[in-house]
Amino acid sequence: MGFADSLAKIGRNETVIIPDNEPSRHPSVANCVYIDDARARKNGFFNSSPLIPKTPIAWDKAIFYLTTDYTTFDYVWIMEDDVFFTNPRVCIQLLEKYRSDTSDLIVRNFFLRDQHPNWPHWHFAAQFRYEHQAGGFLPLCRLSRRMIQLTSDFVREHGSLAFVEVLFPSLAVSHKLKVKIMSFLSERRFHAGPEFRRLELLQLWRDDLENGIFHPVKSDKLRSMGYLGPSRWQRYFCKLIGPFLTRRAQLDAKLRAKAYPHLTESEMLG
Repeated sequence: MGFADSLAKIGRNETVIIPDNEPSRHPSVANCVYIDDARARKNGFFNSSPLIPKTPIAWDKAIFYLTTDYTTFDYVWIMEDDVFFTNPRVCIQLLEKYRSDTSDLIVRNFFLRDQHPNWPHWHFAAQFRYEHQAGGFLPLCRLSRRMIQLTSDFVREHGSLAFVEVLFPSLAVSHKLKVKIMSFLSERRFHAGPEFRRLELLQLWRDDLENGIFHPVKSDKLRSMGYLGPSRWQRYFCKLIGPFLTRRAQLDAKLRAKAYPHLTESEMLG
């Protein structure tokens, strides 16, 4: 909650969807929303990530919230909790860059089935015709009101959501929506795996790389750096062993380049 609180303190009180049924005992200035599991499931909002045993998860509840309780939006950003910003203002810069963009789906990556036939998750696209099947990388994405409406229609027709990395891209293709791959992120720091480590984060931060957006960062302690910042001794330590860390980061970057295909920013459809 620390990062959400820091956004609220600079005037961006974004909504945080909490996967738990009951409010946390820890106070927060962010706008936190709790939706009961049974309520979400009863309305068909579950199964957004079949790779995770628990369902519904925050993704399911976020989409449910956008179709029932919060509908006065044109576009909405969704960010998973393992996306890390080195500073809240970097997040604001991202939102501002695409403020006037009219795309229905802004994603890290987007591909049609024929472009990536060996992707292991195509079986989750069974509800879509082959030529409409598409995939994407969605830890951080923007959806239009039209996309949310189509998602709600999908739930009414099929009884539940589908894997979001298939659902939104395939809906976009099916309905000829406008899709954009964001250029704000660098492939070194936003990927499907492996997880970023502490020393690597500090080194990349010390190098003052352009955006300061990383994924995945699973540790709560590491994510807290996004609003606390590294200490002076941590920066000094990285300065001393910087060459070693830089080399390791370069090796990790090569691994990440193979972890997920990357396309440059372009309007794929529409």
